[in-house]
Amino acid sequence: MPQIILSTLLSLALALAISFSLNSFAHADQFQPGDQIEIGANEGVVVFDISLDLALKRISLDRIDGFLSIPEIKDLEAGKYTRVMALPAGKYRLKSLQFEFRNFRLMWDVSDNWNNEFTVVAGAINYVGRIESMGDLKRRTVTIENTASNARAYLAREFPGAMTRYPWRHARAYPDPYYDGRNNESFVEHTSEQIADSSLGDRDLSEIMFRPRENWVLALSPDGRFALEENRVRDRSTLNLIELSSFEQRTVYRGTHVRKAAWSNSSTLLVWHNDGQIALETKSLANVRPLSLPPGSLLGVVPDTGELVYTLKGRGHEVIRFALDGGMNMAEAKKIRAHQDMPRRARWALLDAAGVVRLVAVDSDNADAQKMVYLDDKGRKHGFNIALNEDEAILPVGFDSKGRILAISQRDREFGTLRVFDYESGELGEEVAAVSGADIVAVRSGRNDEVIAAVYYRAGLRYELPVASATDWIAPLQRKFSGQNVIPIAKAGTVELFFVYGPTEPGQYYVHWIRERKAEPLAHSAPHLKDRRFAQATRFNLRSRDGMDIEAFMTMPDGVDGQFPLLVLPHGGPIDVQDVRTFDHEVQYFAKLGYAVLQVNFRGSAGQGQAFRDSGIRQFGTGMIDDIDDAVTSALTQFPVDPLRIAAMGTSYGAYAAVRLAQLRPDRYRAAIGIAGVYDLPLIFTAGASSRSKHAYEFYAKHLGDPIKDAQLLRELSPVHSASPKIPVLLVQDRRDEVTPFEHALRLLSRMTEDQAVAQLIATDDGGHGLVGLASAIETYPKIATFLRTHLRASK
Repeated sequence: MPQIILSTLLSLALALAISFSLNSFAHADQFQPGDQIEIGANEGVVVFDISLDLALKRISLDRIDGFLSIPEIKDLEAGKYTRVMALPAGKYRLKSLQFEFRNFRLMWDVSDNWNNEFTVVAGAINYVGRIESMGDLKRRTVTIENTASNARAYLAREFPGAMTRYPWRHARAYPDPYYDGRNNESFVEHTSEQIADSSLGDRDLSEIMFRPRENWVLALSPDGRFALEENRVRDRSTLNLIELSSFEQRTVYRGTHVRKAAWSNSSTLLVWHNDGQIALETKSLANVRPLSLPPGSLLGVVPDTGELVYTLKGRGHEVIRFALDGGMNMAEAKKIRAHQDMPRRARWALLDAAGVVRLVAVDSDNADAQKMVYLDDKGRKHGFNIALNEDEAILPVGFDSKGRILAISQRDREFGTLRVFDYESGELGEEVAAVSGADIVAVRSGRNDEVIAAVYYRAGLRYELPVASATDWIAPLQRKFSGQNVIPIAKAGTVELFFVYGPTEPGQYYVHWIRERKAEPLAHSAPHLKDRRFAQATRFNLRSRDGMDIEAFMTMPDGVDGQFPLLVLPHGGPIDVQDVRTFDHEVQYFAKLGYAVLQVNFRGSAGQGQAFRDSGIRQFGTGMIDDIDDAVTSALTQFPVDPLRIAAMGTSYGAYAAVRLAQLRPDRYRAAIGIAGVYDLPLIFTAGASSRSKHAYEFYAKHLGDPIKDAQLLRELSPVHSASPKIPVLLVQDRRDEVTPFEHALRLLSRMTEDQAVAQLIATDDGGHGLVGLASAIETYPKIATFLRTHLRASK
């Protein structure tokens, strides 16, 4: 009898579960625009933004805390749109995406994606985010981004009254305090703002200053006879072979942009361009003829023989090694036995001085570590992982003359150093290069990936420290070109090529005749800027209000005596990024317009060691901002700048800093411009990199604060959660920026509109972070100049 009762109860429970599941399927149907949204007692309204590059049959959801409830979002078109539906309260996650075409069906499992879960609360509008799926049929990326402003605007238009009946909430793991709990339909739908017409001079100067460089000197032949120059105009390239003894030149290629060029020997030139590859025999300018190459990629060149180390396209990353004697076709390539068996899914590789592939980075699903493979002399593969967290990070950069792996790391050191890395133990050993008071930030390689010099910055200028037996031939040139940066390109016999650039030099290539001790200009990187005079950057130090030593640079315009308006230009990042004394088109543009420009390496900036970088942790809106403002105070005592005409402007974090300064010191700053800015710190955890990557989330949680534990702190430091600046603000944001999404600018514009503050927004559509499009830069900077001129009126 008890068994019959138990069986009956189980049957009843199963029937109820099936009934509940069927009810769930029924309510998974979407609401149509204009419908009156009605939901059951245990249901919530669920809103999805959708962005797809192909049509999908369905997106399946998992009910984590339920039974047999598997709702779906069906019949999805390619494009961007919003879906609204009702679902039972509970926890869900994205399960899979299904593509169907005629008899072809493909399923992508996304159930383990980072930050994939969401919770539906009854009686609320539960905003999940924008589900974006991009990529080819083999591999696709699926992300969820918080684009709540667009979703709220859609609901206000298509379902009027819904947001006054049901409170809005962010449905994924981290809260969205800007909109959570709102029961109104207020929103600002962006339309292009009309900025006052720019002057003709501003526009002409912008076209000149932001025009891209045209010339690159790419390579020097092993006998020192020829240099290879690339000239780029828009989307086309011209390659010129220059005979250095006479500076006579000949065009050897016209076509798409060149990605890589190298000599396999003194008479054979290899060129990879966007449409393919070519090989040229270059015995003399009068005799240049094409040679055939098998489809694939060049990894390196064997120094003694001139043989090519080459991966064949479409052959499982097979590596071959061959001499290019009179040409090489695919039939011949197939006869060559593989030199090394490359690991699959290789991302990049490092070759030792002998031209042997030794270290390969491969794709991995581990977000916390980079998977590496070392190939020994017998062809055996040794796999190991390298931690990606910043405290333990190791960056392999090449090999020493003994074939040992060299890596840049700050592990167990105050400053970044170049050290030997043992792949078997995972330990760092001998210190190969270290500089007192500065980080090693990069290396320069000689034969393939053999490291010959370590790179560091001091006082904003680039320097090199020779490694092992390498000679220091840069030091005399650095003395000759004092105040500029000297970068070696190549050396062959008694001929050297190098590049000089700096605050007042856009970039000049030189050939150095060692025996004659003579350096001659070879080509200018930007001929349209060659004969123009530019403003010098002066470095100075200051003591912050809490006793830290801060480095800053002031660029003063040429002009008559008097006080100049000051433009404060904080750098982006902000962690592990630094301003250096380079040629900065943005700085020089505003200096030409008569502005003094201030750049500050505030706490957290790169190049000054672990302690200085760590001093920026959780200082985004406090210590860093104080350092910038202290630099302004110091500059006012040292330079002829007008204390009543100060504006702040920046990109990325620099935009945040500019707006934050405007909020905190409206008595000092008269205007602020934010380009590609982040203005809502909690939004960082639901949109942008940290919503797509656990590694990025952990980085921001460490440096900003935990989105739940430190929620109040993040709100207090966010411009959108504070009183709007009392000075005019101009925002420039790209609609497709994946680093600082457009949502940030929409929220700040909305907040400032609600506060009746002066705010304008210029939207670009280049798909990058900042003013990356040439046309956008040329058009937008004159508008910024007009904005500044309007609001930085002459002091009384």
